[in-house]
Amino acid sequence: SPSRTAKKEDDKVSPPPQRIYEVVVQIATVRAEPRTDAKLKMKKSRGARFFVSEVSMNGWLRLASEDGWMMSHERKGDEIVEIAQFVDTKDSMLAVTRHQPQGICCLEVVFASGVPVRSAPNRRSPTLTTRRRGEYVFAHMQNFDGWMRLAGEEGWMMAWTQEWGELLRPRRGVGGIDLWALSDMWACARQRPGVFAAGLSMKDIEELKEVEKHTIADAEALFEKSERGRKSEELLERQLISKQDLECGEAWIQRRLFAGLLVDTIRNGDTWLQELLPGFRHQWPPIVPPIKGDEEIEGQDDEEEDWSNWGNP
Repeated sequence: SPSRTAKKEDDKVSPPPQRIYEVVVQIATVRAEPRTDAKLKMKKSRGARFFVSEVSMNGWLRLASEDGWMMSHERKGDEIVEIAQFVDTKDSMLAVTRHQPQGICCLEVVFASGVPVRSAPNRRSPTLTTRRRGEYVFAHMQNFDGWMRLAGEEGWMMAWTQEWGELLRPRRGVGGIDLWALSDMWACARQRPGVFAAGLSMKDIEELKEVEKHTIADAEALFEKSERGRKSEELLERQLISKQDLECGEAWIQRRLFAGLLVDTIRNGDTWLQELLPGFRHQWPPIVPPIKGDEEIEGQDDEEEDWSNWGNP
């Protein structure tokens, strides 16, 4: 299994893989954090090359030799403008090639015996726990070696290996779900006494998926009833969204509505739900769109942005 000791020649702890990118616009900005409103650290001119160690799920590049972040692409109106181009001679080896506008990706464990969570992106690093087949995990960063940095908890997981194939499978068609709220729900269930080490039971996994399913149905019905947010009185009165949310586009409203209903459902749920998710809290993310223009509702799978050329020349 993926948790077995790697071959001797692979046992040495090597530095994280890096790839070379090149600025292809006149001026590109490097920021202190992967946010458009973060502090400006420096600027790079067209033709400048730099090493990248990690890529965020919404296209921010972590500079390896400098403390900063640069956007790989920017949406301007209906166009996607490339800012930094992959120019390395090696393949990118990114596990998730689709742009994730929420800055987080939900993946399902598909390997039969489960997949370990490790303290660092290396097969020799200590195993913190193991996720069962069927569990959802959440990642906000990835490196160029098939490793995913988890969101909402410490650790890294391998998405695939040459020996074992696909270990984690990115979910599709989740544009109307607030993935940060969903991540908080799964994290809460895992933080119960004795659960982190032992892992969730199959019953826990089924119940968590059922909560999501019902919340999606309720959110979609309420979204349509409100005429896609245009008649927002009930949503505001129930404190499911805020007036500020109404300024952020339909996709944002739909996701916030899902999050608000999820919090309301869990807090006012039956005893089994309270036991599954004791003290559930959702940390509302700041209203800072990761890339301009991401406020549109994503379509079906065949309409989603596929930037699989992010990591390939």
